[in-house]
Amino acid sequence: MYLSNAIIEVTRRCNMTCEHCLRGNAQKKDISDEILDNFFSRVSGIGDLTITGGEPSIAVDRIEAILKYAEKYGVPIDNFYIATNAKEVSNAFLIALIKLHCYCGDNENSMVQYSNDDYHDEAQEENIKRLEVFKFVSAKYPDGANTGEYEINEGRAKENGIGVRDRNSPNFTYGTIEDYVDTEYNTISSELELYLNCKGNLVAGCDRSYKNQDRKSNIICNVDDFSMETTKKFVEKKLK
Repeated sequence: MYLSNAIIEVTRRCNMTCEHCLRGNAQKKDISDEILDNFFSRVSGIGDLTITGGEPSIAVDRIEAILKYAEKYGVPIDNFYIATNAKEVSNAFLIALIKLHCYCGDNENSMVQYSNDDYHDEAQEENIKRLEVFKFVSAKYPDGANTGEYEINEGRAKENGIGVRDRNSPNFTYGTIEDYVDTEYNTISSELELYLNCKGNLVAGCDRSYKNQDRKSNIICNVDDFSMETTKKFVEKKLK
């Protein structure tokens, strides 16, 4: 099946403890080879791939594993996106970014952004210089650090009273099954925000805390059961 977009949580480890973190407290957990193998064996292609965490830059071997299993099953990827706090910018991370860019077939929307908001520690200038060697790297807020309210009311943001907006994405209050799952073309739409986490669960929506990722109402299925049929059944239930 073809995924218009997919988000893969490569790690739940992090090298910062930001008060706004929508995930919640870090966990010593990385996505396994078994989960990635199982996932890519079921996928025919990905339009836009987001690699997230935790902090992706400290799980370079998991980024490499994504490429390994995409290549193993011949799964084309058009574009990729990574957000990093830029606290650590290793040579291995830079090499992984080059490999990702070379693997992707389009790269019109491929992007790496480093955090420069008021909630993250300021990244070292040397790390930013290392990242900005690549044209596809930029600051998340090009005009300067974001000083506004933090939107997503999940995880630590909720605990600390920072988040201002509950986001229950995707929004299943409109549309038909075809807006999310197109069985004729064997495609899952970007409307679903398909999120594969470190536990091997496919979750509907990317802006969820680790706690809310475990809610049965948010879980499409485990990767072992991932198919068009299971995804369709999940969406049909949500649209009722």
